[in-house]
Amino acid sequence: MQITPESLTEAALTLGRLGEAVNDTNTFPLLAASRGVDALPGSPIATALASGDPASSQAKRTLSSRYAAMADLLYTTAAGFKGQDEDLANKLNALGDLNPKGN
Repeated sequence: MQITPESLTEAALTLGRLGEAVNDTNTFPLLAASRGVDALPGSPIATALASGDPASSQAKRTLSSRYAAMADLLYTTAAGFKGQDEDLANKLNALGDLNPKGN
């Protein structure tokens, strides 16, 4: 794979669109676990589902933010591209694992 300013810009646009799509409820609907809580009051399932909506919303915010950060990094790299994809690889690696605990 050849890395060029154009390919970096295209990848940045794609990641930016993914970050926006995560917030689009038509593309990624809300979890709506509260429906299960309301339908099964007092049950262990309702208890387990109770924190589902906030956790789902937080996960979507985190994912959207991560896509935005990677898109920004690719745009920045494309603007100052020197033909050294090792710099980009190191910066992407520095972002860290989205789910470091493997959950």
